Amino acid sequence: ELQHQRDKEKLQHLLGQIPVVLWTVDGELRFTSSLGRGLSRLHLQAGQVAGMTLYEYFATADDNFLPIAMHRRALAGESVSYDFAWQGRVFHTVLAPQREGQRVVGVIGVATDVTERRAETELLRKKLCAEKRLESLVKRSERLLRGLASVSDSAQRRQRAVEGLVSTFGCRSAAVLQPDTTGEWHVLAAAGQPTNWRSYSSSLRPTRRELFFTVPVHSGASRERIFFLPIGRSKKSAAYLALIHPDWETMPRCTLRLVRILADFLATTFPSVASQQ
Repeated sequence: ELQHQRDKEKLQHLLGQIPVVLWTVDGELRFTSSLGRGLSRLHLQAGQVAGMTLYEYFATADDNFLPIAMHRRALAGESVSYDFAWQGRVFHTVLAPQREGQRVVGVIGVATDVTERRAETELLRKKLCAEKRLESLVKRSERLLRGLASVSDSAQRRQRAVEGLVSTFGCRSAAVLQPDTTGEWHVLAAAGQPTNWRSYSSSLRPTRRELFFTVPVHSGASRERIFFLPIGRSKKSAAYLALIHPDWETMPRCTLRLVRILADFLATTFPSVASQQ
């Protein structure tokens, strides 16, 4: 009996050091014990739920509610595991039948708080997905540039470039704009949804800097971001790539860098764009 008490104290001490919850329920799914440091993350104390049924604790009468369904499977003699989010935390739970001889009299459950680990795993998954998307985008960008290099006509290159910005980069609209000597802006190429680029270009001034600005959409109250990127190496250059994208705010910098590479390519392959009318 003394050894049993010591083993129990050691177990309680161990459970107090790691973020787990250990509990037992009887054949009616009524808690008979609960302990572990993880209880504090559920705003509970050891033994606080003893005498309460799972239905009462989770405030549901649904037998298909995941924790209840899993406990019922364990009562039927099956060992099960599952992940479950509760009170802002995520727990990995393992259930096993509690037996007396050959008879199942209850369930033993252990839940480990995996909230941070799950968040790290999800972050890694998103990072890997982003890397795959970037790799795919780089390959498609390379194909776009090779395709442009194979075209000798400058007008066709401009048109293919803006079409590529729509199909490869997901721009809603794209265009190459250029002013004449009177300040009138001309659309040299355009793709995507029809856009009144001249109304937007009134906000531009010849500059070597990239420019973001917000404009109203049609005559409504909604607004959107437009990105203007200068083409050409001369300080007098006033030709621009004009882009409208549905999600500029969260677009990775590497994607914008690829767009800049495309602009540099256009400037290199037909620098006369700044002087053509």
